[in-house]
Amino acid sequence: MRDHDRSENAGGGTDPTGNPRSISGVAKHGAGGGAPDRPHAAGLGPRIPLQTAPAHDSLAVPRACLPPTPRGSVPERATWRAGVTPRLVVAGLLLLATVRTLTIGSHYLASPSSDDLISLTIAVGVLVALGALLVAVAPRVVTLEGSRLTVRTHSGTETFDLADALQLVDVVGNPHTSHWAVLLHRADDTTLVLRHQHVVGTELDPIVRHYRIVADRRSLEREARFEG
Repeated sequence: MRDHDRSENAGGGTDPTGNPRSISGVAKHGAGGGAPDRPHAAGLGPRIPLQTAPAHDSLAVPRACLPPTPRGSVPERATWRAGVTPRLVVAGLLLLATVRTLTIGSHYLASPSSDDLISLTIAVGVLVALGALLVAVAPRVVTLEGSRLTVRTHSGTETFDLADALQLVDVVGNPHTSHWAVLLHRADDTTLVLRHQHVVGTELDPIVRHYRIVADRRSLEREARFEG
């Protein structure tokens, strides 16, 4: 009987109250009855580096991709009026052609002939051409309001936004030379040309270049927002 009791106590058996004694206590506390095993005790386990918050993609375009910021200031308002000299020249030629046509016409009415008829026809053609040219050289008035350039001619008024990337604008030549011109392209593939006889090139040239840089920056920033 004593040997049997010892075998029960060694195998777990029951506690003094008669309840079964769990053998898991041996596994938890070990054979020596010490503290439970802690394989990842403080200071011994692997350390996890601190995780930083992920950086969100920025919608801003890198500065290296943007055109340089335009320097200097441009006027908010300006007006240029074309000179009247070309118009005066054409008006003088038109007056002479009118006198000549009347003279030839009077001769033809006095004594009709084939030669006078041909001369009268040519004179009338020249008169019509000079009249059309006089209308075409009507003085242009160019007005600047902010980035909007308004051109008023005999055919009407047109407005171009220089800071709009969709508005095609070309600057040709040096404003100090006679070859300088600003080409304002229309939606119908036609072009309005501004030259020295319409505006002061040294004044309009830096204004146009200023707003074209602004237009390029806006276009790149818009593309970046769409791609983001």
